[in-house]
Amino acid sequence: MGNCLKPRDPLEEILPRESGIDASAVREANLPIVCLIGGPGSGKSTQSKKVSEKFHWILISSTEILRNEVHTRSIKGVVLARYMSQGRLVPADVLIELIKTKMLSHLQRMNSLHGFFLTGFPREKDQGKLFERQVKPFDLLIYLSARNSVLRDRAMAKAIMMSERLEQSEEKLKERIKFFHKMNKPILRHYKKKLVVINAENDDENVFADICREMENIIKKLSAETSS
Repeated sequence: MGNCLKPRDPLEEILPRESGIDASAVREANLPIVCLIGGPGSGKSTQSKKVSEKFHWILISSTEILRNEVHTRSIKGVVLARYMSQGRLVPADVLIELIKTKMLSHLQRMNSLHGFFLTGFPREKDQGKLFERQVKPFDLLIYLSARNSVLRDRAMAKAIMMSERLEQSEEKLKERIKFFHKMNKPILRHYKKKLVVINAENDDENVFADICREMENIIKKLSAETSS
């Protein structure tokens, strides 16, 4: 029983990988990194855009990075599309290589950066741990918390606007929310010393104000540590 082999994943076997992208430039720049996580319908997309614009931080969306890769229609993009269509997490090493590439491209193009704001990342504890080993530790993790019923209602409203089939969307949403919590609980435990929980059930402006307050607090803290 103990010698059972793990079944081979055909997608894993054909997924092209680029290992060893040097992220030392990001580390040496020593820019703050803040992550925003939350379930489907929590408002990550809306809030991350407003926050990055207010603080002039570079916004890096894990979902957008993956979609951009899919749109290239490369072999990697085709395989990633399969992962996403099946509702599976992309392997941590592949996603982090894409994030590192994005961060490095911004460092090369811009002389003055204030920080990186990552949204929808990490989606599992191993993603976060690998990122911190290869790039640098996060400075803050913001969790937009909301009850399942609220997440479901918001995401369903969006699905209706996109003319998706209601029955299929509702069933998929239940599975997505369940899967999110399964992956998210270990993240919250692992990063509890860097974690801030914000009530995402409030209206957008109050949530935005809460996030901005936490951003200002971490900026002041990091500034004080740098000057001391």
